[in-house]
Amino acid sequence: TWLPIHPNFGKINVERQNRETDSLLNTMRSLLKIRREKVALREGSLEILKDLPRGVLGYARSKREGRLVILLNFDQKKKEFHFHSANCVFRLSEEDEIKNETVHLDGYSGMILESTK
Repeated sequence: TWLPIHPNFGKINVERQNRETDSLLNTMRSLLKIRREKVALREGSLEILKDLPRGVLGYARSKREGRLVILLNFDQKKKEFHFHSANCVFRLSEEDEIKNETVHLDGYSGMILESTK
């Protein structure tokens, strides 16, 4: 407590982030909840996905209980690409979706998909 308080404490604080559904604090809480619920994220095998668009990193975590796919777009441009059937468990942006076996990933965004196959 000997360090000075940052001048932006009125705008960036836990009380305010608690109220904002898309705040960094609540995003991290959502991701930690998914990690607690999905065994594959904690204990599953890791498979790096190939044949994804440039700038997109994808990997799968699998365990007998299920398979989850994490897709991360490190490019500022939106990416669209074919992907097998899956249910969206988490999306970082309102623009992220999987529809008709096509993934729509907003720039600098990511999704967690639960494989249905």
